[in-house]
Amino acid sequence: MGATDYGTQTITLDFRASADSVNINRRHVDVVETGIYTGGYLTKISNTIVSLGALMCMINDGSYQVRVSTSVAVNVTVSSGATYVILRWAYTGATGNYMDVLAVGAGDIQDTDLIVGKCSYSGSTLTGFDYSTRSDPETFGKFLKVEPTIAASMAVRVRSGRVSFGNTCYEIENQTTSVMVAPSSNPRIDVICIDTDGTITIVTGTEAASPSVPALGDKIPLAQIALTTATTSITADEITDARPFLGWLKNVVHTTGNQTIAGVKTFTSIPVGPSSSCTTDNQYARKKYVDDLISAVIAMIPSDRVASQATGTSTVTIPLTESDADNMSVTLTTTGTKLLVMFSATFYNPGADHYLSLYVYVDGVSKRFSYQDIASEVNNQHVNTHWLETGLTPGSHTVKIRWKISDSSVVVQRGTTDGPRVLTVVDLD
Repeated sequence: MGATDYGTQTITLDFRASADSVNINRRHVDVVETGIYTGGYLTKISNTIVSLGALMCMINDGSYQVRVSTSVAVNVTVSSGATYVILRWAYTGATGNYMDVLAVGAGDIQDTDLIVGKCSYSGSTLTGFDYSTRSDPETFGKFLKVEPTIAASMAVRVRSGRVSFGNTCYEIENQTTSVMVAPSSNPRIDVICIDTDGTITIVTGTEAASPSVPALGDKIPLAQIALTTATTSITADEITDARPFLGWLKNVVHTTGNQTIAGVKTFTSIPVGPSSSCTTDNQYARKKYVDDLISAVIAMIPSDRVASQATGTSTVTIPLTESDADNMSVTLTTTGTKLLVMFSATFYNPGADHYLSLYVYVDGVSKRFSYQDIASEVNNQHVNTHWLETGLTPGSHTVKIRWKISDSSVVVQRGTTDGPRVLTVVDLD
């Protein structure tokens, strides 16, 4: 056996090949799982001929193991009595020790054979292929992996694996999904999932200029498929691996590249951002950016305007009920109808996360409420709030800040240690 070179094979190690480090390191006897790693899918030529695409596999005979790759397709003669296309190899010691590609009946499959797939017949008509018994390697990286079909189409292939929902375990067969349809006007993200009954399903996203991933419920995501109006076939570039069980490898925050991070992340210290300033609505602002902006606003105020300021330097604990912030009250006489109110302070939270409520009062009436998340175990968390009061009658007016915290744990404003709390009120008219 093994004298015919099916598919232009490359054998590692070939008989009498030099035992250099390159060859030795490519041979993995009983180290690497046997199976078909890439390619190797069937295409119907006729009812008795199928084409086996180029592949790479690890195969052994029980004692010796080699890596075999083919570079061209191979035609195999099949029948309703020989429905299994298999790969078989045995060590012979000959120079041309090739792997055989055969069609056999179920009873003729040997323990070391690799099963490519089974031909499905209706009478004498070849109707398709069953990959449920395919020899996929049981390696974590190939487990339920979503790949393009060969040839590429608007469907994708899902490799075999298993999942559990509650107390039920489902064996997922190697299979091709249903065909996806390109969006009509804007890009769309579809998600290949495993449903709670163990079936492969496609959750179709919503078309948008910047599409988002659709809600999946209890389904297990396997891959995201990025589709555009020009998509006619799905290639590897359109497939983003989303298997959650690869979290130790895939779902990490990388030091480079773009990522979308879901969920609430709590930092034990304040992150240090880049030196550049924010330019769009949803970008976070640096403390220096806010301070410079406030300074710029104040600098634009004519020098003849009345500006009053209150400063608190004592250390205070924020109360549970709404109360006056210590030393944060300004009374001034205005000549116009507008007041600009600005408050800033730095807080320290030695315990769990809390929500700080800040209120701006003008003449005893609450005008602004802001809600600030004070992260746990964070020093120097800076908070700013402001308010523009209009429609005032010229005369004496009192502005004050009130505050409270969401629960009984301690959040403090250390006026001396972390910097003073400051209330600035400017008469704009």
